[in-house]
Amino acid sequence: MKFFSYVFIVVGLLGTPMLSNAVAPSQSGFFGGEVDFEKHPRRSNVYRYIKKDMDFGNYDQVKIAPVEIWLHPDSSYRGVQANTIKAISDQLRHIVIDALQEDYPVVNQAGKKTIGVRLAVTGVKLHKKKRSFISYMPIGMAMAAIQDDMLSRTTLSDAVIEAELIDSQTGERIAALVDRNVAADLRGDSHQWDEIEEAFEFYAKRFKKHLDASR
Repeated sequence: MKFFSYVFIVVGLLGTPMLSNAVAPSQSGFFGGEVDFEKHPRRSNVYRYIKKDMDFGNYDQVKIAPVEIWLHPDSSYRGVQANTIKAISDQLRHIVIDALQEDYPVVNQAGKKTIGVRLAVTGVKLHKKKRSFISYMPIGMAMAAIQDDMLSRTTLSDAVIEAELIDSQTGERIAALVDRNVAADLRGDSHQWDEIEEAFEFYAKRFKKHLDASR
């Protein structure tokens, strides 16, 4: 079973009306402040922000922050072992790296033409499960078990995909994305992580397409 094989990437598609008095697209705190989101013109439940003079041609390498998993405030259980989150985050980050590194170096130290990527799945709900054998296994030996355990305790009916692009030299936000389609698509089945996988494979291709077009 594939797990979390998605890439949290913001894309620049132009020409959408401004949000009115609707519910804020992001309520998780991931962005750390207000974002002037617009509704996507062709995709419902998707919102984006794009800095006016943003140009992908200004960037030729990528710095990817660890993927963040945010629990929903109403999650019935909030205890997640650090090694479980780290294993998931590391795997997700490497999927992003694999998607980009052939044409765009992925770096740990930001340079002059580096675009920063922040990624998250927010609104995740967990329920408590009895202690299992994976608690006693080395993390390297238990990767598949860790993933399956996390999946079995996860509810995605309120999950949201959030992503941000940052100019690594100035620290300025240049684009942001909130995709609420995960929750909309999963009302009938709250355990389908494949839906998130498919969504972010889509965003990965769009992100790379914009980088390629700006060369």
